[in-house]
Order: sequence, then structure tokens, then C-alpha cells
Amino acid sequence: MSTRTFDFDGRSLKVGNAGKVLFPDIGLTEGGLAHYYSRVADTMLPHLKGRPISMQRFPNGIDKPGFYAKQAPDHFPEWIDRVTIRVLESGEEQPQVVINNPATLVYLVDQATITPHTWLSCTTDLNHPDKLIFDLDPSKTFESCLLYTSDAADERSSVDLGDRRIIKKKQKTNKKKEKEKKKTNETKK
Repeated sequence: MSTRTFDFDGRSLKVGNAGKVLFPDIGLTEGGLAHYYSRVADTMLPHLKGRPISMQRFPNGIDKPGFYAKQAPDHFPEWIDRVTIRVLESGEEQPQVVINNPATLVYLVDQATITPHTWLSCTTDLNHPDKLIFDLDPSKTFESCLLYTSDAADERSSVDLGDRRIIKKKQKTNKKKEKEKKKTNETKK
């Protein structure tokens, strides 16, 4: 069993099963994913900080069944931030992880968490979402996913509503349809 150590703000963090392959198609290991998350943490953290997460875990790799874990297990270290959530169905309270630093992000990889799914609301106001996410799952071809993402980006405009930014979909204009309509109108004359 191979281990890999990461240092964050004086905290030494070991990924205990660094050689375990999580993505068999490309050979990406747990240590490789931890390294990647440590490198992109500054970009990811603004989107994660202050929000509870559901952990999508794949202990045997992405090609085997995984599961979602919402509750922070008792064995998680004290330094990992948590927020207490009241479960609507049962009324019970459970601690959920909040990723506020790179060390937590890497620690979760050591727990086979590949995808941290954030809440749409912050820990300071759990009942009022302040974020909207479009989940564009890749289709069979990556190119079609890029096409849809590009189309969505082309069709948005930003509307300033004071302290909030709202994305508003523009009317799609199709130059080909406009030309056909113009041609039809000219023919009628």
C-alpha cells in the first residue's frame, strides 16, 4: 500500500491508499486525484466554502457502484468543519461536512470521495438557496457536451439587480431562419 503526504498550513495529511486506481480508463489513482485537488483548490474553494456537501464516494473506483454520504462520520478529524442539519423526514440532527480549506478537500479524496456535491445555500442561511446550478452531465460524446455548454454560454446575458447578478436567457436568433424569412417575404412581394 502506497501513501502520499500533502502539507497544508503546517498540517501534514497522508493519503493512505495513494496507489488505488479510481479511474481505470485513464489510470488515475487516489494519490493523483488528491494531487489534482490540491493544485486546483484555490479555484474550487470559492464554490465550496460555507456550504454543506453530500459526498459521492466510490471506494472501489468510478467503474464500480458508489454511494452518497451526507453525514460526516465520527472518525473524521476534528479540524474538518461541519454544520448541523435537521433532517426533515426524521427530525434528527446530523453533522455534514463543509469544505473550507484544501486539506479537507484532499482528506475527502482519501475517503474515496470523488465528487463533493454542494448545497445551493450557505451554512448561515440553509433554508434560502442563493445559487443555481445547471448540471450538464456528459453524453456519450464529449464534443456534444461542449456544444451544449457553448450554446448555453452564447445564450445568456447578465442582468444587474442591485447586489445580485441574474443570468437571463436571450432570445435565440438563427441567422439561417432570418434569411429564409426575408427571402419568403421578398418572394411574396
